Amino acid sequence: MSLWATTLRLNLDKSDHRKAWEILKKSDMSHTKFIVNAVLAYAEAENNNNILLSEISKIIKSEIGEALNNYNAEPKNISENESRLNTEYNISIPTAVEKKENSADVSPTENSE
Repeated sequence: MSLWATTLRLNLDKSDHRKAWEILKKSDMSHTKFIVNAVLAYAEAENNNNILLSEISKIIKSEIGEALNNYNAEPKNISENESRLNTEYNISIPTAVEKKENSADVSPTENSE
């Protein structure tokens, strides 16, 4: 039989350590068996979380890719109303220089008393 020994030191002034000690004290299992089961369950949960996150990531990437492909697809059978919505409009917004030039054409209305 191959044994490996380690020491578990809990600081009962720390709430999480105290809670772990209370759980160990109440358990019907030996401390060794309980800790082995806890470590294995933790490792399995970590592995399951990583697998789950990986699968969720694949699904999200797939859905985003499909949505982008559908967005970029050419529309078919566009009605007249829809084609007007897709028309590009060229709107000119005057710059500060253009505003100054145009302001010379308009005489300011001042209240002269």
